[in-house]
Amino acid sequence: MTLNFLLDEPNSPELRLERSLLTGRNRLYANERELIKEPKKGLFDQVQVFTVLMPDGTHRQLSLKNIVYDTVPEVKVDGQPLVLAKPLQVWEYIVAALPLLLVFSGGILGGGVGGFAAYTNIGIMRSERSLPTRVLLCLGALVLAMLAYGLLAWLLFGALAV
Repeated sequence: MTLNFLLDEPNSPELRLERSLLTGRNRLYANERELIKEPKKGLFDQVQVFTVLMPDGTHRQLSLKNIVYDTVPEVKVDGQPLVLAKPLQVWEYIVAALPLLLVFSGGILGGGVGGFAAYTNIGIMRSERSLPTRVLLCLGALVLAMLAYGLLAWLLFGALAV
């Protein structure tokens, strides 16, 4: 997932955030040059801090914190929040979370497959596609999750029956 944005001040460098939906790893670029993350303060520190050089020679501290239930991280510039994407509406979260219902029929296996599909659906809902396309893709991901769960359950129970 790629997000292009500017800071809320004149002459801001063009910033690009690349985030892996699979690993959650963030890469930040300013004017096409990758910025280096500052070292973490502690073992369990989840905030990634970058220093952005402004055209006038000053520096801005940009921090990223991944959110478990969303594909867009929380961003702060010098401690002030910066909104990268509009918040999803409640119905968008509901449609995206439909695969989580697999936990009721499939336990931990269904929950794992459903969780992966729900997280993928959040990324789909955040995309620039038209509304009908996003909803159809989310429903398609639900069907694929059900098929994947069925296949995994069949393989698992088939292996245990031997």
